[in-house]
Amino acid sequence: MKKLITIIKHLVLCTACFVMIFPLIWMVLGSVKTSREAMNPEMILPDIIHLENIIEVVTDSPLLKYVGNSLMIALAATAIQIVTGAMLAYAFSFMKFKGRNLLFGLVMATYMLPSCATYIPCFVLLAKMNLLNTRTGLIVSQCVSIFGIFLLRTAFLQFPSELIEAAKLDGAGDWRILWRIVMPVTRSSFVTFGLISFISL
Repeated sequence: MKKLITIIKHLVLCTACFVMIFPLIWMVLGSVKTSREAMNPEMILPDIIHLENIIEVVTDSPLLKYVGNSLMIALAATAIQIVTGAMLAYAFSFMKFKGRNLLFGLVMATYMLPSCATYIPCFVLLAKMNLLNTRTGLIVSQCVSIFGIFLLRTAFLQFPSELIEAAKLDGAGDWRILWRIVMPVTRSSFVTFGLISFISL
């Protein structure tokens, strides 16, 4: 009975995997077909594999430039989001000042705003800074992640406050404490945030 259940589970998983990967397979097969073959849904495999289609896309279009721009912007924005998110999360976790909880609540309230509500203000700001249609403008407009602040703050709150106090007694500043003590211990949260940020950009 257990063997039968195991077989059924594997069949279900294999079916689900095929359903998920089928669009990718169809796209790859379509890329090596002629236009007529690609428009014929009954023709799954091409008569002749046309690799020149892929070569033409790479050589005759600025595809590599597009990919390079996207990669550069995503990497730069992710790096800046990690730094700004860590700094703000550290302030909300370990620094004591009046209105800290209120300020954090306001920051988190902005997370509930639909992204379309920020399009016009961002456009106006970037226009005033002469950053429209530039890579810098794309990076600057995404240099802070509210989700990242929340994620890192949650991880920082689990960090022993005694270690922070001990480091301050030894003369360490907040910047050094953040990157030399807190970050190595909460590295998994930084990695998670970085991956999510990079994928979403």
